Amino acid sequence: MNPQEIKKRIDEYYHIHKDLSTDEPSLAETALFVEEVFDLVLPDEEISAEYLGNIPAIEQLVLTKLEQNR
Repeated sequence: MNPQEIKKRIDEYYHIHKDLSTDEPSLAETALFVEEVFDLVLPDEEISAEYLGNIPAIEQLVLTKLEQNR
């Protein structure tokens, strides 16, 4: 999956979940989205506002994890 496709999927998620926040339930929901859509496994320490609290952070996390899995 290329960076444009990643951005598109994350943007689509954001438009559905416009109230993206950094409380625990929202972070868990975002983590499930990332794991399911991008076929990744996130360790507990990455289920945080630092990695999932905003769109650029999510994009960077996904790009980094996909690159590591190549």
